[in-house]
Amino acid sequence: MTHMPGIPVRFDPPSEPKKCHEDWRCRKCGGASGVYRTHTSSCGSWDDDEFECLTCGHTYWVEGPDA
Repeated sequence: MTHMPGIPVRFDPPSEPKKCHEDWRCRKCGGASGVYRTHTSSCGSWDDDEFECLTCGHTYWVEGPDA
């Protein structure tokens, strides 16, 4: 196997938390109160969303399409 050194990915600061859509439900507790933040890579090639349930504190990520 060949070692290929990489360049660490730098994240731009995440966006301010936004309230989730009214149809959103937590994957863990089913709560309807949540916020999300969008994280963008420093090169702008992808966006990922981080969701947080305000009821139970569970967080999870949804990866966006890579450019």
